[in-house]
Amino acid sequence: PPPPPPAPPSQPPQTTDAGLVLRWASVPQPGLRYQVQVARDAEFTQPVLDTTTEAAEVLLPQPRPGRYHVRVRTLTPDGRAGSYGQPQVVEVPGGFGWLWLLPLLLLL
Repeated sequence: PPPPPPAPPSQPPQTTDAGLVLRWASVPQPGLRYQVQVARDAEFTQPVLDTTTEAAEVLLPQPRPGRYHVRVRTLTPDGRAGSYGQPQVVEVPGGFGWLWLLPLLLLL
């Protein structure tokens, strides 16, 4: 069988009321999944998120402020994993954790 496709390039993250949305370019191959790891350290020894998805995005709900490292790789339908792409560094600002209060403040 052909080797797994290379890791897709990451897109800039987006903060929403629900959390931090991480996106990457979609790879057009039937049955392909992505493994996404998010960690505080560049070596990914203590991931805060390690998940697989068929979508080209994942939500990190309400992350704590600080620096996160993100990496993505492809997984073929038979379970073979491609190499991780270039890790992306994401800074979550200190005030992000209070975004959920904004709708409540507007009601006052």
